[in-house]
Amino acid sequence: LISPDGESTRIFAFLEAESNQVTIANGIREIAEEESDILTLFFGGLPFIQSHIGGGTRRDIISLTPYVLLLSALATFIFFRRPFGSILVLSAVALGTVWTIGGMAASDQPMTVVSTSLPMVLVAIGGAYGAHILAAFYVAKAPTAPERVTLALKEVGPPVVASMLTTVAGFASFLAMDVAPMRAFGFQASVGV
Repeated sequence: LISPDGESTRIFAFLEAESNQVTIANGIREIAEEESDILTLFFGGLPFIQSHIGGGTRRDIISLTPYVLLLSALATFIFFRRPFGSILVLSAVALGTVWTIGGMAASDQPMTVVSTSLPMVLVAIGGAYGAHILAAFYVAKAPTAPERVTLALKEVGPPVVASMLTTVAGFASFLAMDVAPMRAFGFQASVGV
């Protein structure tokens, strides 16, 4: 489409639904920018939006996740005043997060705008479960560590498991949504928790 004054034009590209639209949009952008030295270019449409958001959210994950882990470890350390307990909780949460994100990559599930928050969500939720068990361990009245573990698990194990199952059910309810990224997030969060 060309404007009546001939000063601007709009080019539409209709992409096949089965194609990798973000990759095609990035290719269109590269070609257009190479071919136009003096023109001002504007890009619009869902593939360009997804490309922009995808790049920004990846940067956010890379830059924010270490801060979230550090703050979680610091909060746990301040509360319990025991470095080993903080490291234990943080290690369990980090391992679960890595497994979840790695499982997504292994099963070719793309990272969406919604699922980029998954590492932070899993750290927050997982840290709470670990903190409850750790608190029960530290206050347990038993002479040996294995006995304290047993007492802690008897005391807070069932409520923590019930809380976890409730959280899993809440995230699993996203599977009933019409929006595909929300369904994927619900599944990923359920598995992660």
